[in-house]
Amino acid sequence: IASEVQDAERTGDLAKSLAKVADLTGVPLAGPRAETLRSISADVQALFGPVRTAFADSDQGAAEAAMQTAAEIRQRVEAFVAALAKADDVQVADALALGIAARLHFRTAAHLAAIASAVVRPFDRLREGPYGDDE
Repeated sequence: IASEVQDAERTGDLAKSLAKVADLTGVPLAGPRAETLRSISADVQALFGPVRTAFADSDQGAAEAAMQTAAEIRQRVEAFVAALAKADDVQVADALALGIAARLHFRTAAHLAAIASAVVRPFDRLREGPYGDDE
């Protein structure tokens, strides 16, 4: 359970970092990229409840569903960051804030998936990342 506690603590640290990123540009981000990031953020926030329930109830089906959702978020973030890196119509400060925030959401989803994976993985594979790696 120490591993899961560490993952939970890291989600708190990441939330603090997200708050700092929000202040980088000095103004709220707007436009379609910001809306995409808000959608990703909402999906990550929505993942907390199912992970908590899956862990508390040792519900393997709910844990697997949460891990799948986290994997989908991971894919969305990777696509978002790749498109952002190729964009030539975004200010540097905005791109930096969007990219950092996206990666922080990625990490938060990964830690939530790791907590959920404790319900479905054998004890000797718990430190293996939720995606079958050491993420």
